[in-house]
Amino acid sequence: MTIGSSHNHPADLAIEPISTIQPWAARFPNPPDLCFDYRRLVEQPGGIARATKPEHRICIVGAGVTGLTAARELLRCGFTHITLIEQSQRVGGRHLTVVNNPANHAQPSTPFEMGAMRMPFFNRTGEPPKAGRSLMAHYAELFDLHISDFPNPGTPWVNATGIYLREGLLEGEGEPQLLIWKNPEGVTPPPSEVLQSIQGKWLRFAKRFAEQVALVYGTVEWEGMWSAIVERYHRMSFRELVHLPMLEIWSESSPGDFGGLGMNSDESSIFYAIGIGDGSWGAFYDVCCLYPLRTAIFGFSSHLQLVHGRVDSQGVPLAAPYLESTSVLDSKGLKFQAPAYLGLAAMDECLLFMPMDEAGNSRVSEILCSGIT
Repeated sequence: MTIGSSHNHPADLAIEPISTIQPWAARFPNPPDLCFDYRRLVEQPGGIARATKPEHRICIVGAGVTGLTAARELLRCGFTHITLIEQSQRVGGRHLTVVNNPANHAQPSTPFEMGAMRMPFFNRTGEPPKAGRSLMAHYAELFDLHISDFPNPGTPWVNATGIYLREGLLEGEGEPQLLIWKNPEGVTPPPSEVLQSIQGKWLRFAKRFAEQVALVYGTVEWEGMWSAIVERYHRMSFRELVHLPMLEIWSESSPGDFGGLGMNSDESSIFYAIGIGDGSWGAFYDVCCLYPLRTAIFGFSSHLQLVHGRVDSQGVPLAAPYLESTSVLDSKGLKFQAPAYLGLAAMDECLLFMPMDEAGNSRVSEILCSGIT
């Protein structure tokens, strides 16, 4: 389980930057190393640019989400000679959705995500997820993908969360018990004093961090602040950060220093198992703390979405190219997996097969499939 999943501290902040946002800068929350509004770029009518030499030959290696996105956007720019090479018999790369009834698209199927599962759309509290500023949000809107709030433990989207740690002796004494955490409104603290203490220490640290970042994110001051944060924490493991004493007062003279969580050994061992936001951080305890910080402070754990795919409210796939096909042929006549438009892989399939107004046709695959072997 996780103790921070119902507290979307980055997305909850109604803080405006203290100075002017840089042109094309992303807003907070968003990844710190992608402080650029890519959604604004790809949303431009007619593509991000116009090809002056549309016949220029382009080869893209890999039909994962990056390769597919690059190919689609280049096509929108007017390039017509694009070869996409993929070693496997499916598109999507690390996006891998397995369904329980792949042979019958007329019946709802349950998608099982074997790769990425919880998706951050970087939307703010009260804002529709598809209005977030991520490219995932943009393409989910463009392709009419059905999404829902991910049912993380401890959130309002689950009936109850059972907590069973240390053989049911979380407090170290008494009878073993399964703690039940019901949080229908998203404001109920976790059961037991020790879990509340751990949650409080994390939220205190995270809230201050996010509030200071939100003040400068996207401005000329942001690059310097992020450099200072990296300098302060890049040699520190997450375990060390958890034990590091709390900082009582943040100082402008040391903008990268936010102290630590101030947990004792007992609290740290529980935090190791429970984690924050979207699951346990135990695997990162003895490596650099920047990845957990980056993930938790900048909106990666806020309002996470489950992608059902290009389906209706009953889970039945909507009409789309090649939906009824058992397989699709590449340019050499070899078969690769036909689209199901279910789960997260629906985005990859839509990038490949769904029509584009700029291309003037509804069979983008005739160009993009060339070279898949």
